[in-house]
Amino acid sequence: MPLKQPNFMIRAMNFYDNDEVLDLCRYSDILLGDQVNLTMMKIDHNCLHIAEDIDNGKVVGVCSGFNLNSRCATFGEYAIAPRYRRFGIGCALWNRCIEHCLNRNCAILASAKNVTKYREKSGFTVIPSRKLLQFCGYPQLFMLNKYHEQAEIEWINAYNLADVVAYDEQITGYNRNQFIEYSNGESSSIGTMARCVESGKVLGYGIFRRVNRSTIVPQPLYANSLDIAEVLLYNALQKFTGFDKLSMECWNINDDACVLLAQDKLGLKQVKTGSTIMFTEFDMCANFKNIFCNSPSVFYPF
Repeated sequence: MPLKQPNFMIRAMNFYDNDEVLDLCRYSDILLGDQVNLTMMKIDHNCLHIAEDIDNGKVVGVCSGFNLNSRCATFGEYAIAPRYRRFGIGCALWNRCIEHCLNRNCAILASAKNVTKYREKSGFTVIPSRKLLQFCGYPQLFMLNKYHEQAEIEWINAYNLADVVAYDEQITGYNRNQFIEYSNGESSSIGTMARCVESGKVLGYGIFRRVNRSTIVPQPLYANSLDIAEVLLYNALQKFTGFDKLSMECWNINDDACVLLAQDKLGLKQVKTGSTIMFTEFDMCANFKNIFCNSPSVFYPF
């Protein structure tokens, strides 16, 4: 820890800060696709703020306050380098993000030890009972369905993007056109969708991101059934080379999602027992039975 108060400044994150921010997040066990931050900044430019050590130019802290729209926002990606803690850096970052998301219904994911702090000090008083579970491990892809007789698999592109956006809005209640378009356009991501052969309706979709050279994360994976989720997952992962691990988050109220991630399917191990979702005004509900892996949890509450 620095022997004296470090000289630091709080500023909006720039694109060139991404590698340092990702390293800081990984050290704090926050797993994000390599380009998620850049996608979010295209939608809400000032959603990420960093603390920079003025003396050496290093990024030593980060916090996000992402405005989903004029009514709702979500907080996350909060990390401070160990040697720079207890100097007010976290408080300064938090206050800057609070200011950015002012007068909105705000969401945050909290560990059990932080629930009281966020409820009593920051006003996150709406606490639904659902928990977000995190699984990670070496996936047993041979256990997954590779095909579905009622569905055909398409890669997301400009021609089917509108159909995917409409399906996503049915699940979340929000139009996330920019999020899906930019996410699918990331050089390290792959987007896939399932379409009903008879009706032409979308049955599910996923954006699959590379976190680092060895880990893939679906952010998100939505589907009408467990079978469809399996087929999307299997076909997308075949497009990645050189990865070893799969990391996924799901809500404990979706039994099919828990089945998919656990021992009898993918064989992943639960690495977090359950984060609590909290809101300042009201619960942002969604069709959780369709959510097999949520969007980046530091930016979206579903």
